[in-house]
Amino acid sequence: MALEKGDSLFAYTDGVTDAANLAGENFNVGRLVALFGGEPALSMLLENIHKQIEDHASGVQQTDDTSMLAVRRKNLSKGD
Repeated sequence: MALEKGDSLFAYTDGVTDAANLAGENFNVGRLVALFGGEPALSMLLENIHKQIEDHASGVQQTDDTSMLAVRRKNLSKGD
């Protein structure tokens, strides 16, 4: 699969969706997917996801990393 112009790729470790809160509820894929929409700057998207995970897991010691990577293929004009 190739990224087309304007496409984005988001990769993450399982620590993102496994982040648990005080009630033992994981952050889960549904919560993660709900944070995507529109075309925000990827740095803002990553910051928002990180903040949501921190808020969700506040007060709970986590046992896994929460690594994320986001890239977007730019729309280049002819000659670029």
